[in-house]
Formats: sequence, structure tokens, C-alpha cells
Amino acid sequence: MFHRLGSYWRFIRKQRQFLILGIVVFIALAIFVGFTNQPVAEGETSTLWEGLSWWGDWIDPIIGVGIFIVSIIIGRTQFIEDWEQSLDKRLTVIFKHEGRDIMVCEKAFLADTADIRGLGQQIGSQMADNNRNLKFAPNNIQSDYLGVEKNEEVEKEFFMHYQVVFVLLETPELKSQPNDIFKTKYLRWPQPEIIDKLFEGKTKKEKEEIENNQFWKAYGSV
Repeated sequence: MFHRLGSYWRFIRKQRQFLILGIVVFIALAIFVGFTNQPVAEGETSTLWEGLSWWGDWIDPIIGVGIFIVSIIIGRTQFIEDWEQSLDKRLTVIFKHEGRDIMVCEKAFLADTADIRGLGQQIGSQMADNNRNLKFAPNNIQSDYLGVEKNEEVEKEFFMHYQVVFVLLETPELKSQPNDIFKTKYLRWPQPEIIDKLFEGKTKKEKEEIENNQFWKAYGSV
């Protein structure tokens, strides 16, 4: 419920330009009505203009309510922004080759958005058996903010989700896998909480078996 409300108000924030436009249009209409209801002849006034009662009876209360509503929206928007900034950050790292995902690390912990590229490269090196010579197109690195998401593995926890995509010029050679492994499978690391649960109490050999059986996925599988 709260997550949906947060998403709704983030939408309002992103569409704030429409709110501003609405205020401008409202003020313009109010001015237009005032000028078009000026005295029709000396000593005579139209019904709306007489004593400016129409302003006090209609426009003034509408403006007051409008200002109140705008204040609530802006206050709510600021609250959501502050709430988002207080959340943990997570980073999903994707390595592509020839249009296919070959290595994916989901929702790793991210300390700062300035670390996105460096952390992505570090994770890629670890996924490739500590291969520090991954060859990727440096001018084709795409990072995006995916929004606030609920952590399905931790109750009542939300996080700011970021994503970075690297395009590899060639597939890395792995010490622990056949050289042609990426022709049929891709490596997917789930988020840390899932890995911790899978590895809890396991030996090194058992962890390797889990990785081979559960982390390597055939293309087209989830």
C-alpha cells in the first residue's frame, strides 16, 4: 500500500510542470473574467461586477483552496524525496555480448551513485573468476535509476534501485567453466540476501555445486 502511494506521488513530482501550467491557466482565467466584466456603461455594472461580490463569493475561496492543495502536494513531494534519499541503494549490473545478457548481478549494495561504474567493473571481474581484463566498450556504458522498490527478501524494507549495463567486446575466459559456456548459458547472481540463505552452513564444495546448478542459467530461462 505504502509503496503504491510512494510511486503515485513520485509521478506527481515528475509531472510538476502540469501543476504549474494549471496554476498559470487558473490565474489567467481569473484575470480574464475580471476584465471582461467591467462596467458596461457609466453608472451601471454587470451583475457579476457589481460590488465585486463574485470575487469574494467565488474566486477568493477557490484561490484559497487551490493554494492549500498546492501546499499539500509540494509538502508531500518533499517528504517523498527526503524518504527516498534515506533509503539504501542497490545496483543491478548487466554484461552483454552480441545483444545477450551473459553476466547479471542483481541488487548488490551500493554506497554512492558515484561508485556505479567502478562497482560494476569490480563485480564483473569477480563473476569472471577474478578476471580483471574484461574488454568492454567504454563509450557504451548505460546507467539508469529504476526507482524505489520493495525488498521482497526483507520485510518492510525499500531501496533505491540503479542499473548499469556494460557491452563486452568478447566473452571472458573462465577458469572454472568451459570456454564456450556463454554460447548456451549465462551467469546470474541473485541479490545478496538470497545468496546468503543458499550458502548458509555450506562447505566450499557445496557452494560451488550451488553456483553451477542454480546460478548458471540456460538462455531463455528465468
